[in-house]
Amino acid sequence: MFAMAKKKGQDKIRYVLKQRVLKDIDGMLSDIFSKSIDSVALRFYSSVQEFFGTYCNVHYKFTVDELLHEISRKKVFDDFITEKVTSLLRRLQDKEYSSTDFSRVELSSFIREYKMIVKTVSTQLQDTAFDPYFSWRRVLHRVSFALSSIRNKVLKDEVSRIVESIPSVEKAIHESRIEDAELLYEKLNFLYDKLSGGEKKNVYSGIHKLYQAIGEAHKNRTLSQLDALEEKFYHSLESNSLEAAKTYYNEIQVHYDGLDKEHRKTLYPELKVMFRKLQDQLQINQRLDVERLLAASMLAVRNNELAAAKYSYDRAKRLYQDLPDKTKKEMYQNIQKAFSQINSAVAL
Repeated sequence: MFAMAKKKGQDKIRYVLKQRVLKDIDGMLSDIFSKSIDSVALRFYSSVQEFFGTYCNVHYKFTVDELLHEISRKKVFDDFITEKVTSLLRRLQDKEYSSTDFSRVELSSFIREYKMIVKTVSTQLQDTAFDPYFSWRRVLHRVSFALSSIRNKVLKDEVSRIVESIPSVEKAIHESRIEDAELLYEKLNFLYDKLSGGEKKNVYSGIHKLYQAIGEAHKNRTLSQLDALEEKFYHSLESNSLEAAKTYYNEIQVHYDGLDKEHRKTLYPELKVMFRKLQDQLQINQRLDVERLLAASMLAVRNNELAAAKYSYDRAKRLYQDLPDKTKKEMYQNIQKAFSQINSAVAL
């Protein structure tokens, strides 16, 4: 008896939590394009932690691995929901540890996926068990039943619209019109939100595959952009256009930071090589600038142009200070020679 009462109390907590979280999610989706994305992202992370922590009865600050272990051990959800929760939490974990922030479209997709999961989750007790107007709902039950056939037709129409719209998104992805695909995907999500839990299960797989395909298209476009930028970088380096090379390298770094952990790990050695080559070329050019300025300084001394000599020497000395220690050691005698010649000329 006590176990049954405890379970009933827990179901009530879960029901109240679910209704509040769904309301919070609607607020996030409403604010995502009008308020700070950082504040919405923080609300999203907090909501995910609170919902799954409370739903799984975990009362300590948990890691993703710990939470997934509890879900598996306690068999909180059925296999379908467990798979979706695991996928969402793993990708959120990767995003949290990455160096890139959410875009508004990306965060919106995450929140909508979270909403799908929360809506699909059901407690053991009927929702009406906690409704203060339960008696009125019983009176209205017959009316609802009479309208159910109309509702079923509407649901079928919505499902049909979703199924018919999927090829349009796939075509946009195939043609690399990723922004168009994202807009079409958002419309599909709007239709999806209108469906009942059972209807959602029927189309969830197709919707989620589109989400993954859009992510894959983003990744492929980024990799193509990286290839093009890498070619421009090396061309600039070979032609000694170092400012252009620095610009291309910075753009490469931005795109690289937007990739997932696995691709960043694969591309890191090449990025490291590019950085070293850029630094080497910059140092070579800096050394040449120092040598040029020292030569100009000594020429000015011979022409008795002491102000010009000191100006060129001072510029050379500033650049010299930024050179690697090995290069500074190699150039030390030239710096001292120019300094001595200027001092001797001033003394005369």
